[in-house]
Amino acid sequence: MSVQDHRSGGRISAGWNIALAICLLGLAVGDVRADDPMGDWSMQRPPGWNSPQQLAGSESWNMPQRPVATLEPAWRPDWSRPQWDSDPRTAQAPNSLTSENPLPHSVDATPLLEREYPSSREWELESVDSRSLAFAESTQPWNSTTVYWSRPFAPTASDSRGWLYGQSVIPSSLAVPGPHRATSWWWDAVGRANYVNDHRIEFTGQEATFGVEGIVRGGLTRATSDWVIHGGTELLITQPFDDNILVDSVDRRAFAPNFNVDVLRISQMVLAAERGDLEIGLGKFVTPFGRTYFPIFTNDRWETPFIRAEAVDYRETGGFISYSPGNWDFDVALTNGNPDRDTNSSKAVVSRIGWSNATWVLGGSLKYHDGVGSEDQKFYNHHVGFDAAWRCGRWTACTEMILDHYGYRRDTFAPGGITWGRSLYHRDIPPPGGGTLTAWGYYAGLRHDGDLWTTWLSYGEFFPDPVGDRIHDTANRRFLVKGVRRLGAGVDWYGALMLETSIENAFAGKDRVGTSLATGFQIGL
Repeated sequence: MSVQDHRSGGRISAGWNIALAICLLGLAVGDVRADDPMGDWSMQRPPGWNSPQQLAGSESWNMPQRPVATLEPAWRPDWSRPQWDSDPRTAQAPNSLTSENPLPHSVDATPLLEREYPSSREWELESVDSRSLAFAESTQPWNSTTVYWSRPFAPTASDSRGWLYGQSVIPSSLAVPGPHRATSWWWDAVGRANYVNDHRIEFTGQEATFGVEGIVRGGLTRATSDWVIHGGTELLITQPFDDNILVDSVDRRAFAPNFNVDVLRISQMVLAAERGDLEIGLGKFVTPFGRTYFPIFTNDRWETPFIRAEAVDYRETGGFISYSPGNWDFDVALTNGNPDRDTNSSKAVVSRIGWSNATWVLGGSLKYHDGVGSEDQKFYNHHVGFDAAWRCGRWTACTEMILDHYGYRRDTFAPGGITWGRSLYHRDIPPPGGGTLTAWGYYAGLRHDGDLWTTWLSYGEFFPDPVGDRIHDTANRRFLVKGVRRLGAGVDWYGALMLETSIENAFAGKDRVGTSLATGFQIGL
């Protein structure tokens, strides 16, 4: 388990009962589902198709054909096809969509109806490729009626595996209700059993442990006459550490709060309204700073590139506005400046301007913040960044770089006063004379999405300005290799190896060894 800046909170004694109930419920649900290993590449919005009048059923409209995939931001996730619920008052019998017997609102389903597809039992015996479909309750051929229409008023599972890539719970405009239904809702989830060996924290005695984690996500989309309303939530379920934590030295006592893990934590909870290319929202959401394309295997995200794990917050709480005309994306958010509720009255501005097409993504981001906390404890955290990505078939190459400003407002605040967890890299030491410290860093990554394997390789560096502290001043160089192997039935094996700069005699007389490993199995719903 990585040492991260966790905020202590009440542990929920019923957390495991809730997690077990969710897993048993998920196993009992027989929804139609398709997993896509390239799910974090969203699709282009079909021009003229997202009219709220069409979504609410006041106009005739045509079912869109799947367009070419593009590079959407991580906080506007991919839904690889609409998930619509059927209304028993208007639903037709299977294979009855013809020009002589149309639905109340015309649907152009001809390309699907002209094809022959295997029955559900053939799909169930198909390869373990996670993109295969499994029909648990029907032996009808796969056509538009059996794929796009589910059981009456039943929630459907999303097929984006958004939990694997840290995607937003706000769907794109393709995830909308059908013409005969004003509301559609979705869910997905994952449970993990793993082994972690993090030699960076060997001095704590808690570097090697088995554990379990889970993520539960869900949301709804509702069409009105003028707007499309989205609501979504992502909950993280994390097994706590035992209370018997070694505190026999100054360093061990300082790092003990890092292991106060919230069993149930809100990762996202957001309400958004969309009209054409404009979207506004309020809540806790994916930070609109840069873009990421790597898989994530732990709830505290320690096995990610350094600038993402230590500098840029994955989540912000506040409000945002997004405008996406054509190939452009303009995002701006007013937030607390940290993932959770604020501890002072100042607020942060986070923004990104980007351009993308089916192959390329280019973007620039900014976060400006007066600091977290008050008086001597105020900690600055603002940065400027650039991101780029290029896709060729199943390959994705990407990079991010930042200029980072951080540090305590005054040098009169000693690190011994920190009660909410320390930094392994001494990013929390007060700079001489107070003010901000400056550093810059980057990473470059390569991802391949195969039929059975998803792999990720990356290398990054981080260079802080020297302040006379050996641990802080040492440049960090981090190499990551990660892999996911699909085993079938929604079960994966995954593994991550992280190699980074080591420092001798760093904490409690022990070295900070830069070798960390995480491996385990996960089942996605």
